[in-house]
Amino acid sequence: MRLVVARCEVLYTGRLTAVLPEAVRLLVFKSDGSVLVHDDSGGFKPLNWMTPPTVVEEGDGRIVVRKRAGNRKTGSRSA
Repeated sequence: MRLVVARCEVLYTGRLTAVLPEAVRLLVFKSDGSVLVHDDSGGFKPLNWMTPPTVVEEGDGRIVVRKRAGNRKTGSRSA
């Protein structure tokens, strides 16, 4: 499991499209390939998540998570 705390925005495209504006977020990358996005507004449920299998790509101050099938699903950019 990998935990990342970052000021970032989250862009999600898939069955729905969602944008989480820039804020401090907890990103949880689980060993099974799940990715969860939490904030500190209270509660235990993630604001957004992806189920496995996922591919995580990092570079240029950006983390992109997509389904292994090739469609880009979630991206977050740290400031």
